[in-house]
Amino acid sequence: MLVLEHLKQLIEACNPANRAEWERLWADIKPVKFGNTIDWTTAQEYVLASYQVPDEAAYNVVLRVECYTVATAIAATDYGMFEPPPPGTAFWRYVPFGTGATYNLTDTNAPVQRLLDADELLLFKGGYNANLIGNFAANPSADTREVRTLVYGYNVGALIADKIGRAEAEIPSQ
Repeated sequence: MLVLEHLKQLIEACNPANRAEWERLWADIKPVKFGNTIDWTTAQEYVLASYQVPDEAAYNVVLRVECYTVATAIAATDYGMFEPPPPGTAFWRYVPFGTGATYNLTDTNAPVQRLLDADELLLFKGGYNANLIGNFAANPSADTREVRTLVYGYNVGALIADKIGRAEAEIPSQ
């Protein structure tokens, strides 16, 4: 149901003039869910989610990020319990295809709660990798823990991106 609500919000943000425009906008949105599961061990940067925005999709709009930690060692006292993301920072990074360059798009010192369990309105241009990076402190216990991340993104055309405010996007110059 969340995906349907997101589709409705994107279309309402475009302020369609009539039913035909509403239907055309609906057809121009392709939902994409992406994310990674990582083993949290040492203090380091982790790629929590990565998506290669296709060239034929003018933009990918991220509307929601969900992230949690779970202990997977059977002997752990908190085995199987969902917990908040690890302490540290998180940020979004662009990686243009084949260049080796990277562009940090959001504050690299943002606390995890601002990005890892949040509603968003971020636009990523086609032809780039959009990476969500977590820079976490070391796991305080010897128990195996996983950090699971799910990003709700939507591939949209230029018309939708322009209508919802392309100024929201931070697009690096090449």
